[in-house]
Amino acid sequence: MRFQIFGHISGAHVNPAITLCAVIMGEISLTSVPIYVSSQIAGSLTGYALLTAVTPDKYLDTAGHCATAPHMEISLIQACVVEFLATFIMALAICASWDPKNSSKGDSVPIRIGLIVFLLNISAGAYTGASMNPARSLGPIVWNHYRWYTHWVSYFVVEKPLFRMLQAQKDDSL
Repeated sequence: MRFQIFGHISGAHVNPAITLCAVIMGEISLTSVPIYVSSQIAGSLTGYALLTAVTPDKYLDTAGHCATAPHMEISLIQACVVEFLATFIMALAICASWDPKNSSKGDSVPIRIGLIVFLLNISAGAYTGASMNPARSLGPIVWNHYRWYTHWVSYFVVEKPLFRMLQAQKDDSL
């Protein structure tokens, strides 16, 4: 739904990993990244605060309410691999939708991306909670003081490699 509503205004990406992909693909400028990322983090914090305001206390008291965390039977390395693959597939699909060769197929982009995110949540959700978005995970972690030690998974698996690719693209000496 957000693609249909906000896609023509901001690209509707609410994920710092996708924001970096947008820079790499030339969809947005590098100077706009701080605005996008700070808005994404503010949205996560505000969204979770609103959710807690309307959620009954008995559900808020459950461990890890809305926080993404690795399943207790998988290692953090396995969680990193799952998050990397899920985020990579999502980013690949979104980058493909930005490809000029796909410009005639824009009417079905929200359905295709929504279906991909749905399928990735089904496949990765049991292992890591299928965050695929460091900003999305930040709200519940901040408000619940929950599992700060696993939030690095999103940063190092998603943000760091994408930032390195961005640096490599901008570096003329390579």
